[in-house]
Amino acid sequence: MLTAVASASLIAGRVALMTSARSASGATMSGSTATAVQSYKVLKGLLQEVNALSEIQGILGYDEQVFMPAGAAASRAAQKGALAKIIHDKSTSAEMKAAIDGVRGCEDAFDDERIRANIRDAVDHYDKDARKSSELAQKEAQLESEANQAWAKARAASDFSIFAGKLTEIFELKKEVAALTRPHLKVVRP
Repeated sequence: MLTAVASASLIAGRVALMTSARSASGATMSGSTATAVQSYKVLKGLLQEVNALSEIQGILGYDEQVFMPAGAAASRAAQKGALAKIIHDKSTSAEMKAAIDGVRGCEDAFDDERIRANIRDAVDHYDKDARKSSELAQKEAQLESEANQAWAKARAASDFSIFAGKLTEIFELKKEVAALTRPHLKVVRP
C-alpha cells in the first residue's frame, strides 16, 4: 500500500512539475523542456550519490597517506580498487545513461548557467567513463594506491628506484586510459 501511495505521489509530482513549470518568459514549458528538467533532477540525484562515494574514496586516500600502517597497504589498495569499480559502475549505469541522454543537448533549456555547466561536465564525464571498463577503473585505483606506498618507501629511503617501476606502470596505464577515454587526442612520441 505504501508503495502505491508513493508511486501515485511521485507521478502526481511529475505531472505538477510538467504542467506548472514556467520558462523565464512565463510560458508553459514544452514537453522536451519538461523532460529535460525531470532528467536533470534525476541526474543531479545520481551525481550526488556518485559524489558521496567519491568522498569516501578521498577519506580512504587521506587515511592511507596519514594514518594507515604500512602493513595495510595491500588491503587498502584492494579497498580503493573495489570502491572505484562501484563508483564507475554507478557513473555508467543504465539509469545514469538515461539521465544523461535526457539532458544531452538541452543545456539551453535552463536559464541558470550553473545548471548548464553541470550538464556539460556530467555529459563529458559520462562519455569518458563509459569508454573504459569498471575493471580498468579498479586497476587504476589499485595501482595508484600501490604507487603511493612505493613512493613513501622511496622517499624515506632516498632511493628513487623503489618507486621507478610503479611510476612506469602508472604512465603505461594512464596512456591506455587516455587512448580509451580521449580517442580524439593524438599520441606524441619524443
